[in-house]
Amino acid sequence: ERLQAGVLVVGGAPTVSVAERFPDRDGLGDALAVTDPCAVAGDIAPRPVLMLNADDDEIFSRRSALALYDALRPPKELVFLPGTHSEWRRPARWFHHMGEFLREALEVGS
Repeated sequence: ERLQAGVLVVGGAPTVSVAERFPDRDGLGDALAVTDPCAVAGDIAPRPVLMLNADDDEIFSRRSALALYDALRPPKELVFLPGTHSEWRRPARWFHHMGEFLREALEVGS
């Protein structure tokens, strides 16, 4: 109940990522389903959530990120910024966007 807003950075649905990267691993996706954040992501609502993902993420593909985003309920926002899963181009832009989102969501200074 104390949670006021959320920021998810380079996240996604592990079940989607594993199926994309290891298509011949029968049962692995099912095993990961118990920890997939998609199962509980909607519970954060009605608090706002920002997802920041990398456009060249080698761990969580765009499809995987969209699966997690779709599991969230409004209010929500998704932004793809340049970079990979662990190396972000222009990281100041990422941090600025997070700060602005949190300031607005938390109404800091109001």
